[in-house]
Amino acid sequence: MGLIRLIILALLGWIAYGLYRRYQQHATKRDDSLNAPSQPDQLGSERMVRCQQCQLHFPEREAFMKDGHYYCCQEHRDHV
Repeated sequence: MGLIRLIILALLGWIAYGLYRRYQQHATKRDDSLNAPSQPDQLGSERMVRCQQCQLHFPEREAFMKDGHYYCCQEHRDHV
């Protein structure tokens, strides 16, 4: 009778351990998905350009253009 109880107890422990591991994996996946960016555009894949005056690199959407050259600010654009 003692051996059967030991087997049942071991089986219950094995099932509880499996459920615990599954819960931990689910919680980790959920936390990772909350921290991940929702869209690929948020990963910083924007084109970078260099200011003709000071050689600073910055996103193209922030650039000021003149004669086909990029500038980081209006002062640099108008200085030339």
